[in-house]
Amino acid sequence: MLIRQIPIHDNLRNYMYLLACDQTLEAIAIDPLDHALSLEVAKELDLGSLHFCCIRNL
Repeated sequence: MLIRQIPIHDNLRNYMYLLACDQTLEAIAIDPLDHALSLEVAKELDLGSLHFCCIRNL
């Protein structure tokens, strides 16, 4: 399992998380406050399909 903590550049110092299976390369972005950045990191890691999950109220 791949786990990547991605900092959000805001005043609250929030993070979003990218979790991926190292066998299938399927991934999920948790609380993707910056969806474009999530996609960029997933592309850099050569991941397959990316799913998004928001677990907090925005």
